[in-house]
This record gives sequence, structure tokens and C-alpha cells, in this order.
Amino acid sequence: IEALTKQLSGRVRWRDNMYALQEKGFPILELGPHRPLRGFFKSIGVSTQSIRDLRSAEKIFHELGVIKKSQEIRKEQNVTI
Repeated sequence: IEALTKQLSGRVRWRDNMYALQEKGFPILELGPHRPLRGFFKSIGVSTQSIRDLRSAEKIFHELGVIKKSQEIRKEQNVTI
């Protein structure tokens, strides 16, 4: 209980946490229809990418090299729409 009380009543170290994430070298992705953290990240010089829908997810994941775009997959499979 003592540790929980300390965690709940202690200060939140947002800046330290966000800098730590950035130092890991991974892109910071914000998921959801709104971007509540974008301004905060920008104010401390940390860039983010927002995923608001499937189209933006596909674009960002393609840019990161995580997936191929659906157009490329269809081309490889000789599928036309």
C-alpha cells in the first residue's frame, strides 16, 4: 500500500519519460481520432506521428518499413481493382 500511495501522490515526470522514449530511437506514434499529446511533445522538441484511421496507419507503417502498402501487395499478386 505504501508504494501505491507514493505512486498515486507523486509527481508525474512527463518530460523525463518522453525524452527517454525519444532516446530509444523508436518513433512516437499517437493513436486515436484526436491528438491531445501532440502539442505537449512539440513543446519539448519531440516529433510524433498521428494514426487517426486505417489509411494513416498504413502510410506511417509503410514509411517505417513495417508493412508494404496494399497497392504494392496487389501489384505483386497481379490483382486489379
